[in-house]
Amino acid sequence: MLSREEIARRIYVSEENLKLQRTGSVAWLIFNLPAIVTCPGATEHCKKFCYARKAENCYPDCLPARKRNFECSRSDCFREFMTDYIHGKIRRARKKRQWRVRIHESGDFYNQEYTDKWLGIAEDCIDTGADFWAYTKSFRFFDGKTLPPNFKLLASVWDDTPIEDIKLIIKNGWRIYTAVTDPTNMETVLKELDPISELIKRYGLTGCACVNCSACGKCGDDSAKIIACEIH
Repeated sequence: MLSREEIARRIYVSEENLKLQRTGSVAWLIFNLPAIVTCPGATEHCKKFCYARKAENCYPDCLPARKRNFECSRSDCFREFMTDYIHGKIRRARKKRQWRVRIHESGDFYNQEYTDKWLGIAEDCIDTGADFWAYTKSFRFFDGKTLPPNFKLLASVWDDTPIEDIKLIIKNGWRIYTAVTDPTNMETVLKELDPISELIKRYGLTGCACVNCSACGKCGDDSAKIIACEIH
């Protein structure tokens, strides 16, 4: 089990990527894990179109860094370390911005203990004003949980998501995020995922074709219950 000092030497938290870009009003912290192997809820379509795996294949330093993060995340002091890290990063920032923590551009919540660590980190960081964003297929680890007010969970759905998972999402009232191959046919595809068709009738469908998530803001708008974008 890694100590706090060892985590500090090994962990890697990035601050922006192509879609999550720092702006005059928004700044990001991004924590990643290895793609697919830490994703117990991944569907076959998810694995086929995995965007995160592309980076692991293209950049030689990417996967080793994510593997080190995975090792760090299993430490008993991971919650304490990340809480202090986020507090320190925001406190030292030269410019006042809205800070957002993206949990898993790559990877997912791989077990209950790890999920609870992140819920605890978000709770510990309420006073910083930072929001925590998680797009997840690990639905069962959040079932029945009361989320901290600064924790934005979007249930990631594909057209091959099991109906049992869809029902779990609806039971908990989570917002839905999905990606489809044909954005002009989003509504038709999603309507085949009964009972999502009933949710579309109730809430409507918010389409998204932006490149810069920092500028778009639809995922952060709690009134957008179902968000769909094109696979990229």
